[in-house]
Amino acid sequence: MRHPANLQLLIIDPQNDFMDVEGAALPVPGASADMARLATFIDATRERITGISVTLDTHHRVGIERPAMWKAGDGSAVSPFTTISASDVRAGSFLPRDEAVLPRVLAYLDALEQAGRYQLMVWPVHCEAGTGATTSKKACAWPTTAGKKPGCSRCARSSRA
Repeated sequence: MRHPANLQLLIIDPQNDFMDVEGAALPVPGASADMARLATFIDATRERITGISVTLDTHHRVGIERPAMWKAGDGSAVSPFTTISASDVRAGSFLPRDEAVLPRVLAYLDALEQAGRYQLMVWPVHCEAGTGATTSKKACAWPTTAGKKPGCSRCARSSRA
């Protein structure tokens, strides 16, 4: 059987906050099992894989999609998974905590809604820059074969000679 000369593997967001483990902010059911299957695949095909690229979802502490950005019209906190529309903001149901950003927030929400694809969702804090949530330590503590040490060394290389 002929093998491709250039076999690239793309691993998307294998981060602690997405693993189905205790303490994860947005656990994805089956993510840990997926990581184990991925490790098995990498072990079985390591001689043919020419490169591995990994994406990492990363957010700042404050952003338009974060609870810290918003307050309800009565001043109370806005819960994660709340959808906020431009009309909600204009009606005073939700407001940015910093009123100085109101014009930018409305411009953003209007543009988002005019595109017709998305509404703003307030997400739980996850994959925050500078925290262990953005790493893959739990995700990469995979079982190994062939006597290799567990850890991320298999996914850390970006190319092989």
